[in-house]
Amino acid sequence: MSKMIKAIMCDLDGTLLNKDKKILNETKRALKEAQENGIRLILASSRSYFMLEDIIKELEMPKYEGLAVCMNGLQVVNTKTMEVREAPGLPDETVQKIYDYGKSSSTIIAFESEAGFQFYVPMKMRFGMPFYYFARYKKKRSQKRQINYTLFADFRFSPDQMFEIISDRSKLVLPVQKCGVIKVGRQSKMKQALQKMRLYFEDEANVIKISRVWADIMPLHVNKVSGLKMMVDQLDFTLDNVIAFGDAENDIEMLSEARIGIAMGNAMDSVKLIATDVTLDNDSNGIVHALKKYQVI
Repeated sequence: MSKMIKAIMCDLDGTLLNKDKKILNETKRALKEAQENGIRLILASSRSYFMLEDIIKELEMPKYEGLAVCMNGLQVVNTKTMEVREAPGLPDETVQKIYDYGKSSSTIIAFESEAGFQFYVPMKMRFGMPFYYFARYKKKRSQKRQINYTLFADFRFSPDQMFEIISDRSKLVLPVQKCGVIKVGRQSKMKQALQKMRLYFEDEANVIKISRVWADIMPLHVNKVSGLKMMVDQLDFTLDNVIAFGDAENDIEMLSEARIGIAMGNAMDSVKLIATDVTLDNDSNGIVHALKKYQVI
């Protein structure tokens, strides 16, 4: 099997990173060893490239011309040459419709653009969002010192990035690449909210569950596999030579289309159902366990 595998495609949160948002030492060693042996490493995440830079350096990916598929496939970057290829984000009309939907349904919506992040937050929920005001405080401090700052343990932001709540659709900074839905509370509420949104935006966008509290709203036909294919002229392998790892709904296409699709032990049930195999969880070196099982290392 090892000769068939020429690339490792790996999700980040819930897969490569453990619950403390760190790469376990054994996993780090295994991925470096794989790259030394000529296997291409591809990080595939819902995060922007800016948020991945420290991890890319930690894994020495530029040395081996690794790839970063960012924002669920909206952007792909060659980490050595820094060549960037991008897919179009959400249509402006769809973004405005998403804003209106958030307002009418009292749902928190995040809008991600090249300028940064904007949030629609229902007025009745704002006093219950100490995190937002903490984030604003960290941003102001970082602006004064001209340094980057982090949220959620390791989500990296620039002091120049926008981070604001808006109360009027006219304040949206367009174009928007993708949106996020934040739903805190019982999982049944999140499930109901996503079902409604999927029906409402059926012909305009994909609504994909990322975690217990977050879902991404993506342009149709954009995913991690379509992102990788934007660099097809630079690849010396096909998806039939890829082993892929993931845990959430935004990993389903890459696990389905890779030669070997591995769901983490902590993966969503819907991901485990379509996977070739299920490995140990992200706190137990699940990636290493599968790479050894399939004789990739």
